[in-house]
Amino acid sequence: MNLINADKKGTIILSHYRSGGSQLKLATLRALEESSIDFIDLNEINLNIESGISFDKQLNELLTSDKYVLTLLNNPLAINYIHTTKMFKQLSEDFVIVGLKRKDKLKTLLSLGVWEELIHQGIYGKKNITESEMIEFHNNLLENKLPYHTIHLGWESNPFTKNIKNSPRFYLNNLLKVYFDECRLLDDIISEFNIPTIYYEDYEYNSSYLKKLFSNVKIDNSFTSDTDMKIPYHSRKFEQYYEPFVVDILKDWGLIDDEH
Repeated sequence: MNLINADKKGTIILSHYRSGGSQLKLATLRALEESSIDFIDLNEINLNIESGISFDKQLNELLTSDKYVLTLLNNPLAINYIHTTKMFKQLSEDFVIVGLKRKDKLKTLLSLGVWEELIHQGIYGKKNITESEMIEFHNNLLENKLPYHTIHLGWESNPFTKNIKNSPRFYLNNLLKVYFDECRLLDDIISEFNIPTIYYEDYEYNSSYLKKLFSNVKIDNSFTSDTDMKIPYHSRKFEQYYEPFVVDILKDWGLIDDEH
């Protein structure tokens, strides 16, 4: 599989939030920068539901650009709209589309809240995060559990971040229902249009796997140097940082087994 094809209009990474899309897009961006292809980076496709501008017009640059387009399509609203209006058939013919999934659905759901807390404590973004800082972060979260509403779906206008007046169990169960709906739609689209799929876990710690995805482009061996930097968490069992009843609900949905 090659993620870049100069005979197509561009590359679309079709994914879900917190599934490694930013890393894969950055690697594709670096490969395009080292190629001779004249391209434009549209970042992530989001639809502004408050603007009053039609979604068709908001998608115009993707559809009409005379340059090679690179974009990450992981916003469920945009995915739903494109699917409902039957645009995927044409996109699948005109663009290189790759489906990107994450096998570990638990981390998809829980990693965002932990990462946001890392930002809140002023640790994320530092050039050199020390082991002692991450141990202190770990111990602090064990003593001060993250509240249930720090679990959210990540997308703009996400109603779960707008209204937490409902009971915690109402909030979490409905959030999980929507999350699995999003995953099913992604699976259906990938299946319907025979879109090749890769998994975040395949390249999360494997830059050589990333390079294979650009085998038709002459790239420098160091092109992934800034795409595989990972936060040195003391533990990646993120469920231990949340309130106990959160873990119970995640178990009810089959996201945590008794071994966790």
